[in-house]
Amino acid sequence: MFPEAVPGGDKALADSLSCKKLMMNPGQTHTTQIPADAPEGDYKFYCAPHRTGDSYIGELTSKAP
Repeated sequence: MFPEAVPGGDKALADSLSCKKLMMNPGQTHTTQIPADAPEGDYKFYCAPHRTGDSYIGELTSKAP
């Protein structure tokens, strides 16, 4: 995840949310937890090996409960 992909552009937060492990087998999953003190907003993510055009990208919105 690039720093500009997280609210506030926090490089350390972007690095902590990134999954650097390649997953090649069906059924593999990865879970990322956004810290409770992270800023609200839109978090954009992508699959690094397949990041081309509009494929394999997504976005989630974090809001306070």
